[in-house]
Amino acid sequence: MYDYALIGLGALVIGFASGTRFGSRAGGETETERYRRMPASQIPQKYKIIHEILREQGAEEWDEWRHEIRRLEAMSVRQLEAQKKSLGFRPLRDIAYEIEEDWKKPYFGAVPYLAAMKTLRTINDHYGEDRAEEIVAYFLSNATTWRGDTARKVKAELKNILALAR
Repeated sequence: MYDYALIGLGALVIGFASGTRFGSRAGGETETERYRRMPASQIPQKYKIIHEILREQGAEEWDEWRHEIRRLEAMSVRQLEAQKKSLGFRPLRDIAYEIEEDWKKPYFGAVPYLAAMKTLRTINDHYGEDRAEEIVAYFLSNATTWRGDTARKVKAELKNILALAR
């Protein structure tokens, strides 16, 4: 029993001595973190875009953003460009709450898409197996009975977001 504890303690000491953070994955850092220390001319375009997105979102502590970094690394360059463009827009969840506040009795066909939009941040997110693009498009097709100034403004905003993603 004590042998295993000493082995664990030894690994912990070696980890601190080598500069790796406790709880980091094998290899220590994500690709994005590795490219962060390289000269800009050597960084692939994909990781330059990831750095810009993280900077826009206020990523100061890289450890806190590892989940977000891995999510962004899984995207293609096209998806990252759309993500970067969508940073100027409000999160989809904020738009969904505004819709819910304004549209007192939503059409039954729009309700599931409105509920899904409440969990989404950007047009590149997923709700289960469905892409946010599809959810927003289906919501707009089911929101034809929603009228008024707020409806026109919000529908135009959603169409702009959707156009950037396509």
